[in-house]
Amino acid sequence: MADRKKPLSSDPERRAKFQGHRGPVLSLSFNSNMRHLASSSDDSCIQVWNFKQDMRPFRFARHRGPVSEVAYSPAGDVLASASRDETVRLWQNSIEGESKVIKAHSAAVRSVCFSGSGEWLLTAGDDKTAKVWKAADQRFQASLNGHTNWVLSCRFSPGGDLAATASSDKSVKLWDLASRTCLNTYTDHSDVVSAVRFLPDGQSLAACSADRKVKIWDIRSSRLIQHYDAHADAVQSLSINPAGSYMATVSRDSTTKLWDLRQGQLLFTLYGHEQGTTAVEWSPDGALLATGGVDSVVLLWNANIGNSGQPQVHKSIRPVSALSRPVDSETMDIPAPAGPETRPAAVPLPSAKSSKGRSGSRERSEGVEQLLQGFLAQMDAKMSTVVETVEGMNLRLTRLEEQMERLEDRDH
Repeated sequence: MADRKKPLSSDPERRAKFQGHRGPVLSLSFNSNMRHLASSSDDSCIQVWNFKQDMRPFRFARHRGPVSEVAYSPAGDVLASASRDETVRLWQNSIEGESKVIKAHSAAVRSVCFSGSGEWLLTAGDDKTAKVWKAADQRFQASLNGHTNWVLSCRFSPGGDLAATASSDKSVKLWDLASRTCLNTYTDHSDVVSAVRFLPDGQSLAACSADRKVKIWDIRSSRLIQHYDAHADAVQSLSINPAGSYMATVSRDSTTKLWDLRQGQLLFTLYGHEQGTTAVEWSPDGALLATGGVDSVVLLWNANIGNSGQPQVHKSIRPVSALSRPVDSETMDIPAPAGPETRPAAVPLPSAKSSKGRSGSRERSEGVEQLLQGFLAQMDAKMSTVVETVEGMNLRLTRLEEQMERLEDRDH
């Protein structure tokens, strides 16, 4: 047990495990209602997980490329998604999966976020630009030009008057949205800058990089005020808790690290993903932390941090030893739905072994091939019918669960 000035309520612990993606998890976003968590993936799909374990997730699958980032609006009624198919979609937060499409960039879209008011949308992409849109009618407002390579991350400041962008050109830029001009360019990183975030006070800016470091600048003085040699491999993303006191970082080294920004020290290292950890997000109330990985898994953690002091000594948290309950009791394994591509494996056809009787053998082979093709076509049609039936049943069940949930809320 680590020495402490004051005891914490407990250490961070894993609360739930969500499985359903078929590729690396790229982004996470909590709904402000604290009932849903959205994740995007390299599998071109979005999953919206319900914190009630008996409720089924929503699955949105209209993008035609990996979904780089998802972001809920401040009200929680709209979910924005950015994809490498060069579009941004605005989804209604319901099982129907209705969405509006913005042809946002001329190349892959890497990042999307809402302003604090929910009025504006900011996007960034491989066309080396960031763009501002009006969220209500999806109208283009402004383009922020200046990076010399892909723009991988973008964020509004808490006040909404500034924006920050991070790029493969190893720089972070700070923008004034009223004048659409670049106020400052930070070039302290020595490799691709993967993510940028404003601290909640709006006075500081944090960024992480493939150079394994995290840096924080004071935007008023333009000075570098904190530097962390954070991980043993590229830092993929970061998130700041709502109070601005703690930072979470994730890396290709498969770890999640929690940092005390006031003391400038590492508090915890969390282990749980089998491969690189790619996404992290703090919940709006600061109580939960979500992480996603190359292993296609989303983990939900009870942060248990910041309420009763902080540990003086860094501590590692490993899933098996850290959990106070068996892993199975808090694991929510949701299998990916069977896709229409599922079909019986092709059966190899016999070939003639001699020239004698080759014509008859060829005719028999062609007959067998036709029979097999007919059989496969029938199986494919039946499989498609089964998939459609299952999806329809899931839709009806989810609608029923939503109605029951609304009735429960009304009773309370």
